[in-house]
Amino acid sequence: MKIQECHNDLVDVTDYIIENDDDYHNESFGSNNRDYRIIKWYLKDNVTFDDNYTAFDSSNISYVISNSTVELENYTELYNKGMYHVYYRLL
Repeated sequence: MKIQECHNDLVDVTDYIIENDDDYHNESFGSNNRDYRIIKWYLKDNVTFDDNYTAFDSSNISYVISNSTVELENYTELYNKGMYHVYYRLL
């Protein structure tokens, strides 16, 4: 996948959150994607980075943006575009 396509897909997943959660500024975000700074810039919010995505299961992070399909016990997948997936905390 080309770099520009990846960037566009990452913008699309952040746009999905912005367009579907009017209160997203009061949510917390995490990502296992090294380009989390792009997510941070588009959301205009803080984003926690962790290579070990399973650590998010024991956290209070509302949204996880992953660069792969992951198994998270406490989250459900809301959206995906290309290699990026948006998960939302169930509890």
